[in-house]
Amino acid sequence: MTTTPTYHITPALRFPDFANYGEWEVKRLGDCLIQSPDYGLNAPAIPYSANLPTYLRITDISDDGYYIKEGKTSVDTVLTSENSLQEGDIVFARTGASVGKVYKYRKEDGPLVFAGFLIRIKPDNTKLCSDFLFHFLFSNTYNRWVEVTSTRSGQPGINSTDIASLQIPYPPLAEQQRIAVALSEIDTQLSATNDKLKKLKAYKKGLLQKLFPAKSKTLPEFRFKEFENDGEWKEKNLGEVTQCINRRNKSNRALPIYSISNTDGFIPQSEQFAGLDSGSRGYDISLYKIVGKHTFAYNPARINVGSIGYSGDLKDVLISSLYVCFKTSDEMDDSFLMYFFSTSMFKQTVENNVEGGIRSYLFYENFSKIKIAYPTLNEQKKIALCLSSTDDLINTYTNKLLLLQTYKTGLMQQLFP
Repeated sequence: MTTTPTYHITPALRFPDFANYGEWEVKRLGDCLIQSPDYGLNAPAIPYSANLPTYLRITDISDDGYYIKEGKTSVDTVLTSENSLQEGDIVFARTGASVGKVYKYRKEDGPLVFAGFLIRIKPDNTKLCSDFLFHFLFSNTYNRWVEVTSTRSGQPGINSTDIASLQIPYPPLAEQQRIAVALSEIDTQLSATNDKLKKLKAYKKGLLQKLFPAKSKTLPEFRFKEFENDGEWKEKNLGEVTQCINRRNKSNRALPIYSISNTDGFIPQSEQFAGLDSGSRGYDISLYKIVGKHTFAYNPARINVGSIGYSGDLKDVLISSLYVCFKTSDEMDDSFLMYFFSTSMFKQTVENNVEGGIRSYLFYENFSKIKIAYPTLNEQKKIALCLSSTDDLINTYTNKLLLLQTYKTGLMQQLFP
C-alpha cells in the first residue's frame, strides 16, 4: 500500500487525560487497513433460509448504521472468510441514493455475506479503532466528503480507491478508544429511547384498535369498567354530528396564515413551506377562510395521508380556501373525534370514499356520509384522556430522543476536528 504524507489538526474538545498529547495527524484510510477495500458478492438475494447464509444489502442497513433484521434474505453461496464479515469490519454503500451509508459488523448480527453494492474495509486495530472510525463516518466532515466525491462522475457513487483515499483524523489509539466509548454510551441511550418510543407507538396503535369498534360494530373490544353497563354505542353519519362551516375573509382581515400538516395539524404556513411569511402582508387573502377556536379542517386531496387538524384554542387564523372546515355538535367530544380520525378503520373508509381522477378527493358531501359509532360524552372523554396520556409519553420520549441526537451531534463537532 502506498503511504502519503500526514498533516496535523487539533479538535475543539479533548478529554483531560489527552490534553497534552499534541496535535492529531490526518492519514489516508488506506494506510490504516490490514488489506485493500474489497467488494461484496455479485449474486441475487433469495427468500431467507436457515440453511443458507444471510445476505446483507444496502436496504438492510439502517440510517444509524445497524443491521435491519426484519425482512432478511439469503444468498445461494457457501459462507467463507472472503465473502463474510468479521468483528470490526465496516462496509460502505457505493452507489445509488444511499451512497456513503455505513454499517459496522457486530457478532450479535450473526454470519453475514455482504452484497456487491457494498465495499468492505478491515481497520488495522493496532492503528485505528473500528468504533472510533465508525463514529467519524457520521460526522459532517465525512458527509461533505461523500457529497463531493460521489457526484464527480455525474452518477452518485464511490469506489474502493475513493474509500482508501479518505482522510481520517488520527489521534493516539487510546484517545480513539476513549472517544469511541463516550459516543457509544450515547448510542446506547439513543437505542434504548428509540426502542421505548417504538413500543409506545405500537401500544397506542393497539389501544386505538381496542377502544374503537371495528367496522360495522357498535361495541369496542375493550371498555372501561364504569361504562360496561351503558349499552351499545350510537351509530350515525359524520354529517349528523358535524356541521360544515365556510367563513370567507370578505373583509380582507390581516390574520396569520396557517396550513394543515400530515403530522402536526395546524402550523404556521412558514413552517410547512420554507421561505414563506406566515403573516398575510402582500397576499390576496380575500378568498381565504377564517378558522376560529374548536374547528376541524382537512385538505380534501390529502386527508388519505392524514392531512386533518384541529384548531383547539387557536384564535382566528387564515387557511386556504381549498380546506374543508367543520365543527362538532354537542353530543361529540372533539378530542374523541380526532382520535377516531387516526384509526385504521377510518383511514380505510376514506380510501373507499375518495373520488378518483389525477388526484383523489374527499369533499364534505362524501365525508359526511362516513359512519361513526360513539358512546356517551363521559365515555368519549375517558377514551380521549387515555389516548392523550399515551401521547404525552410518546412526546416525552420523542423530545428525549431529539435532545440526545442534538447532544451527540454537538459533541461530535467538538471531538472531531
